[in-house]
Amino acid sequence: YNVPLEDILFIECRQKKAILHTKTEELTIGVPLYRLGEELPAPHFLQCHRSFLVNLKNIAYLDKHRDPWTIFFFSSKKKAFISRSFRHQVMDAVALSD
Repeated sequence: YNVPLEDILFIECRQKKAILHTKTEELTIGVPLYRLGEELPAPHFLQCHRSFLVNLKNIAYLDKHRDPWTIFFFSSKKKAFISRSFRHQVMDAVALSD
């Protein structure tokens, strides 16, 4: 099953399985999150939480008023979270992608 990288909003780890979130569907993959993080292109995908890898190209905005910080995506109601230990990394990456 092929999914274009630009269609991926984020990848979430749930119960040791990776769930690939696109705008229209969720696909379960039997590959650990850390392995996907190694395989996906670094400038476009970034780990923002121990359970989330996000596609920087699809981030609409960050809500820093919530705890944990929340990422919202273009054309979707789905959201991902930023843990405290990844905040600086995410802020640097978002600033560079603008």
